[in-house]
Order: sequence, then C-alpha cells, then structure tokens
Amino acid sequence: MRNNINKKNESLKKLYNQDKRNFNNIEYLNRKLKSKKNFEDSNEIHKYIKEMQEMEDKNERRTNIIATIILASLVLIIGGLSTKIFFIRSNTTQYADNTTIASNIISDDKNSSDEDTSDKQAISNNTNTKSNSKSDNHDNDTKQNNLVSTPFNEKLYKYLLNDTNRSVSLKNAIDLNQGKNTGMTILFLSELMRNSGLDVPKNICNTSQLVSYLKSKSWKAYYDYHKLQKGDICFTTDLIGMKGVPSHAYVFMGWVEDGKTDYAYVCDGQVSEYKKTIHIRNIDFATKTKDKFNFFMRK
Repeated sequence: MRNNINKKNESLKKLYNQDKRNFNNIEYLNRKLKSKKNFEDSNEIHKYIKEMQEMEDKNERRTNIIATIILASLVLIIGGLSTKIFFIRSNTTQYADNTTIASNIISDDKNSSDEDTSDKQAISNNTNTKSNSKSDNHDNDTKQNNLVSTPFNEKLYKYLLNDTNRSVSLKNAIDLNQGKNTGMTILFLSELMRNSGLDVPKNICNTSQLVSYLKSKSWKAYYDYHKLQKGDICFTTDLIGMKGVPSHAYVFMGWVEDGKTDYAYVCDGQVSEYKKTIHIRNIDFATKTKDKFNFFMRK
C-alpha cells in the first residue's frame, strides 16, 4: 500500500513538473511574442521617424532653393538698378562738367578788365535772347543776329555759350559724319560757323580745306597767340610730312588763368575723348599727344 502511495506521489510530481514546464514555456512564448511586437513597433517608429526626417530634409532643401532663387533675383535687380543709377550719374556729371566750364568762361568773361562796354552789352542782349528762345528756332535767331555789324568771332563765341546751340550743331555734324563721333572736328566747326552766319560748304571736312575757304572769304592768319580773342578759329602745327595741313582746329574760348598762355578753354569735336565739346587744351607748348598752337584766323 505504501508503494502505491509513493507511485501516486511521483505521478503527481511529474504532472506538476510538466505543468510547470508548460507554464514556463507559455511565459517564454508570451515574452517572445511581446518582444517581437515591441521590435516590430520599434521598427515602425524608426521607419516613421526616418520618413519624417526625409520629408524635413526635402522641405529644407526646397526652402533653400527658393531662398537662393529669390536672393539671386534681388541681386540681379539691384545690379540693374545700380548700373542704371551709375549711367544717370555719369550723364549728369558730364552735363555738370560742361555747364561748369561754360559758367567759368562766362564768369571770366564778365570779370575781364580788358573787355569793353559794347561787349558786355552784347553779352547781356545775347543772354536775354537765349532766355526767350527755344532750340527749334535758334536758326532764326542766328539770322537776325547776322544783321548786326558784329565781328564774326564775337558772334561765334556768344553762340557757343549756349549749351543747346552746341548740342544741336554736334548732332548735325555727327549726322554728316554718317553717325560717327570721331574725326569730325572740322564738320563740327563748320556747322558752328554756319549756324553763326557764315555759309561754310558742307563738303569741307579737313583743316586744309577750311583754311583755304576762310582765305577765300578774306580771313587773315595771325601767329601771335597773345592776340587771341574769344571766338577765333585756331589751327595747330602741321601733320608730320604734310605741309599746310594742320593736325587739329578748335575755337578759342578764353584763357584758363589770366596772364598765362599755357592752357585755354577751347571748343572742338573731340567728344569721344573728352565727353564734352568745351574742355581745356595746351596752347603754347606741345605734349606727347597734342600739338601746340600755330596760328588763328579772323576776318
């Protein structure tokens, strides 16, 4: 009987151990399942985070590209405005320089001690005429002035004091020169003289032709630059190897400094170099690029 009891106890113990193992296995499986689920959930979370980071990177790149485009556009706009402003300033400065030189000439003219009363009266009359006239009728004013018995150099000088007169004559000279603003000084001077009352032929285009024409009209040549008067037509020394052909011509507009004959204000067609029709030039000496004065002509 005792043996039977022992056998039953052993059977119960085996069942218990088996159940315990089974229970442990179930716990293990649950932990595995839970671990697997957590792993899968972790993978999903990482995947989601990665997608969000990629979307954020794309948005950041898109934002950077848009910002770059906007910045480049602003740079182009600002660059264009700067170029335009520089161009406007350049033109304004050029005009101001021309006006300043002309103003200096007028101021020197008024303060000159050797200018007589009749010349001052003529300038005053000319100023009144200019203030009441327009560019489209300056030819009519010139024809009326021709009736007055005034030396031609004085009429030419007073005509040149007006910015509009110079601009109109320059435009006409460039048109005669087929639109070019180089090599047209004689065309420009001839146009100035035509608009001041002297009928210079339009086919005259070099210094020797102009000298010949003026001589035919009883103009005389003078070689003493101390006797220069405003409005005189001046000629430099001859071109090398070309006797009787001055290298350049210009209109004398007054000395830069009273009592000095080194520099003077002149009017010519070298606008491609000086950017204006009135500028300063050497007179009684030569430079590496500019010949000195030789003679002037006056009637």
